[in-house]
Amino acid sequence: EETTEEIGKYHALLIGISDYTDPEIPDLDNLPVSDAEKLSQVLINQYSFLSENVVVLKNPSRRDIVIALDDLSKNIGWNDPFIGSSAYIRPVRTLP
Repeated sequence: EETTEEIGKYHALLIGISDYTDPEIPDLDNLPVSDAEKLSQVLINQYSFLSENVVVLKNPSRRDIVIALDDLSKNIGWNDPFIGSSAYIRPVRTLP
């Protein structure tokens, strides 16, 4: 007997960081923030993402990122698709 499980809701946490306080990091002309905003619209308009499940963080602090990840972990259901990508994220500001 074949069983099928209902696919849950899609979630996305998009982080765009353009403005760093570290003078050694070059100005990124708001491109990462703009890219994150554009990607959120693609996910909502062309894929099965509900707008309330797409979070865009713009120039977040480390604290903002940790809070968003914690919130996301509380909202993802057992049958919600999860797609991950790893990258080094350096927050705009770090906690002391």
